[in-house]
Amino acid sequence: RPYFTPEMFHREEHIPKMQGQDLMKTAVIELSRTVRSVCEAHGVTLDDVDWFLAHQANDRINGAVRQALGVPEAKVPSNIARFGNTSAATIGILLDELRRDGKVREGQLACMFALGSGLHWGACLIRL
Repeated sequence: RPYFTPEMFHREEHIPKMQGQDLMKTAVIELSRTVRSVCEAHGVTLDDVDWFLAHQANDRINGAVRQALGVPEAKVPSNIARFGNTSAATIGILLDELRRDGKVREGQLACMFALGSGLHWGACLIRL
């Protein structure tokens, strides 16, 4: 029996449909939960983290995650307005830009977090 039927075609089930509100809600809940979890697992508070470096795909999501975490805007830099979404390179480009501008110092603690295709997400802590 075929996986894709003519009826499914006529119902336009082959056309991807964005579910933006659902994605936004899931992203904010899961990213903020994951950031808190990775910090807790390493005995670090959100206040101990100097930088929260988010995947630069959506400023609205990143802003909502920042608000959910209750961290200052200055700790969650953004360069998406200048570079757009550079895919897997976004956090690396952001970190490089911060270093070149002299904002990031050796020994500071950064939490990097991202959500990507297939609704995969994660976070890590790194001592710069």
